[in-house]
Amino acid sequence: MNSLTPLPLSPADPAVAEASAPEFSICTLVTDHAQWRAMQASFVAHGFGDAEFLQLDNSQSNR
Repeated sequence: MNSLTPLPLSPADPAVAEASAPEFSICTLVTDHAQWRAMQASFVAHGFGDAEFLQLDNSQSNR
């Protein structure tokens, strides 16, 4: 192989893992779980179904 030919990637290669990672991460501080579920449904309905949805639960008190 010459230096211009890329080597095949293995599943353990970071470039492969990065390619399968979600394109978007939507991180939310949640105070109302029903409202968060509605927000998540809205994101999915508008094309963000492959996004990663992360939440920090602040529903019990302001911590």
